[in-house]
Amino acid sequence: MRRWNVYSPYMRDTFEARDVSMTRSAHEIWTHVVDDSLDAWVWHSWNMLELTMCASPSLHPVNLSFFVYERDQVIGLVPLLVRDCVVGEGSGKIASYHPGIGFLPSPACIASVAREPFEDFAFEELERRARGAGATQIRMRFTPAKNHGDDQERVERIAKKFSYTVKHMESHIVSLESGPPKVRDRFERYYKKFSPLFDVHIVEGAEVTADFADQYRQLHEKDAGRVVRSPESYQKQADTARLGLGFYVVAAHKESQQMVGALLILLYKQVAYDGSVAVDPLYAEFRVGHILKWVAIEELLRRRVSMYELGQRADPASANEKELGISNFKEGWSRGNTRSVWQLEKTLSVEDSK
Repeated sequence: MRRWNVYSPYMRDTFEARDVSMTRSAHEIWTHVVDDSLDAWVWHSWNMLELTMCASPSLHPVNLSFFVYERDQVIGLVPLLVRDCVVGEGSGKIASYHPGIGFLPSPACIASVAREPFEDFAFEELERRARGAGATQIRMRFTPAKNHGDDQERVERIAKKFSYTVKHMESHIVSLESGPPKVRDRFERYYKKFSPLFDVHIVEGAEVTADFADQYRQLHEKDAGRVVRSPESYQKQADTARLGLGFYVVAAHKESQQMVGALLILLYKQVAYDGSVAVDPLYAEFRVGHILKWVAIEELLRRRVSMYELGQRADPASANEKELGISNFKEGWSRGNTRSVWQLEKTLSVEDSK
């Protein structure tokens, strides 16, 4: 536990950092903050924290996340894992989530709290803990459910004060507020041509059994051609759909009834996100991925979801061929609609991390 006196022109108070791992009812407190915060989204969920902790045990993740209290009242949380680096991240340790996500969710406070003093305390304490654990890098992303309008200024203030490098990125979005989106014409042709070959249905709640999650794991590994992460992480990921924070769109071949494709949609605060997708390579020519996306949009419209985020838009100047191909697929659905997200990165000196 650490206390720190914070002064700002409009506030002088004492903040306290409390380890999540040593806090009673941590799950409930964490969920309360995330539900109330304007900055927290799917990445901040308790389920995402648990998933990343078990995804790659060989990277020795350590959970240093903490709550921020003011006068014994929780006002915010700071997700913080320190793990071993993987190829492409350098050497040593890095403060970030599982490599598949690749970033820490930003600190998040409840809506009624003044953000600046909270953020000043949160970032200083985060860095202190990261250094103490031997991390030489911090990688974080600011990506709320929806942009607030002052996001750029907030990110730039933090970056300047704490010496972060900021990378502005765009994420493909499908706006659903005005009804069905206008997608690329050939995507509609693919759906009409190939969808009769498959039974496509939504799987959520009690239907998401342990056996179903393991079937998805096998399909995901077949699609990737390798073991991506631990079997336990697929069960944790499936908790999203079990607990009402998402659903799977599943395609089964009509003759064999074999699962040939599945898409996990994360759904929180009326904004959806692609959580994970897998398609049997033997059926790739039948555009199963397009069918899954089409049915997902239909389901989101039925649930009156306002926005569907597909993920990062590739930068033609730096992206490889695969990344450009994925981004082009997303563009076929988003049709030029994007929103801003920001990544903050910082290198910590080896001497300071000892």
